[in-house]
Amino acid sequence: MELPELLKEFNKKRSEVSSLRSQLNKINSVKEKFYKEKREVSKTIGDNIRRIKELKRERDTLTAEVKKLKEERQKHTEVAKEKISEVKEVNKQRKEVQQKYNISGDPSLIQKQIDAIEHKIETEPMKFDKEQKLMKEIKRLKKKLDEVSKISNVWEKSHEISKEITEEKKRSDDLHKKVQKQADESQKKHEEIISLSNEVKDLRKREEESLKGYVKEKEEYDKVKKQLEEELKVLNELSRKIDEAKGVRKKEKKARKDKEVEKMAMDVEEKIKKRQKLTTEDLLAFQAKEK
Repeated sequence: MELPELLKEFNKKRSEVSSLRSQLNKINSVKEKFYKEKREVSKTIGDNIRRIKELKRERDTLTAEVKKLKEERQKHTEVAKEKISEVKEVNKQRKEVQQKYNISGDPSLIQKQIDAIEHKIETEPMKFDKEQKLMKEIKRLKKKLDEVSKISNVWEKSHEISKEITEEKKRSDDLHKKVQKQADESQKKHEEIISLSNEVKDLRKREEESLKGYVKEKEEYDKVKKQLEEELKVLNELSRKIDEAKGVRKKEKKARKDKEVEKMAMDVEEKIKKRQKLTTEDLLAFQAKEK
């Protein structure tokens, strides 16, 4: 192949190589975009999974606490039920004694009435007849208190059990509030787990799409890269041939020039022999031969 044809083919191949490089850069840009997206999505999935595990541990701890609190509350509820049955029996006994002795009233309340009247007499100025009236009331109440004292132990027991029932109910209610609070927190964490799990599910689809896109672009990238490498080999070979052709042409040109100089030098020698006048061109040709 002659030099002009080689140069023409070289320029054509160089244009193809430039086009392939541009195509390769575009493919690489898309490929890296898919890779970056896949990496970011994978990181988010990992973060979500770690958070889900953490939430599950917290939820399970709360669930265990709720179970424990429910069991404790149930114990207090059972105790309260037992106490209610007990107080019913005590009240039944109290009524039987009241009916037997024809007694009514709560000893503690009667004593409070007596104390209040005595305090009033001691601290408030009053007329004699009013004071006498209050003294009679105290006497009446004390008599009643003596009668009621026959069943005072039943009253005390009833009050004591009623107080215990109130305390057990309060404990049960307090525990119920704790159960509700812990259960609400557990539910919130469970809902967050569901939400994050759904998000992970959607993210996995995106991750798969990004991976598919990356693999596809990577295959295309490798294909074009291989094609570019092959074209570069051809281009380099053409460059070598061009350099070789230029070298040959240069040698041929030098050979022609040397031949022309040789001829001119011979003509000059002939002129010298014939004692003809030499021109500047003749002298230059002769000097060139000497060199």
